Amino acid sequence: MSADRPQAEHGSGCHTDGVDDDAGARRDGDHVRDARRVPVVPTWVFVVVPAVVVGLLVGIVAVAARSGSDDDGPERLGGPAAELPAVAEAVASLLGNTPDSEVAGALGQRAGEIAIGLVEVNDDIEFVEQFDRLPDDEARLLGRSLGSIQRELSPSGIGGPRGGDDRGADTVFALELVWAAAQVLDPAADPTVQAFNVLPASVPLAENGDDIAAAVVAGDMVRADELLQPVLSEAGAAEVVSGLAGDISDRLGERNDDRLAEFQDAYNLQIP
Repeated sequence: MSADRPQAEHGSGCHTDGVDDDAGARRDGDHVRDARRVPVVPTWVFVVVPAVVVGLLVGIVAVAARSGSDDDGPERLGGPAAELPAVAEAVASLLGNTPDSEVAGALGQRAGEIAIGLVEVNDDIEFVEQFDRLPDDEARLLGRSLGSIQRELSPSGIGGPRGGDDRGADTVFALELVWAAAQVLDPAADPTVQAFNVLPASVPLAENGDDIAAAVVAGDMVRADELLQPVLSEAGAAEVVSGLAGDISDRLGERNDDRLAEFQDAYNLQIP
């Protein structure tokens, strides 16, 4: 397919803003300390000055701690993926009330339905009747939803809010999401082809790629996660979501109109 995929996480065509790869290391100049005569200091200084210094140091440490938390990336987000703020927002915007146990599959199915509508429904009025929004608005919402979910599933190693202990469960969630979308996006295709369409590009090339796809098709996402982890980059579950975003982008590219740009722009704005 001819369209460029939206930029995604590390290991899957991602971009990283604000990084200057050519920046050289800075070196401090030599400092020369002059020898000076030590003056006689009044006794009160030894009482008052240390107290002042301690107070200043406490303030400096507190400011540094606050600054450090800002510079170290986003605040850690724990808990199940289905309860992440981005997922909750996507559910509210695209689905309505949905049990947590069904969120991944329901979101994936809805994402597939919207993508097919964006590709196949040419008349704006007909599109609004089906999706309650104009095509460009729906494309932006879909891109923003997938991008924000991908961002919040990103591990701290690539600037995201998730810890290493979240990786397995997050990947299972992402696999459930993308597989539900795959079956809607290309219902007539062979199931293995459906899976390869939305999984990261590294999967079909992997030695165990067929086994990964077979586990996904069988709905055994825990087994699929075990097989997939050695193939994934550090991005983990975020890389899985990026595979779906790339497939949707490819399909929208067939239209060669503003819907692709709206989807990609909204998606890319969410990626760290």
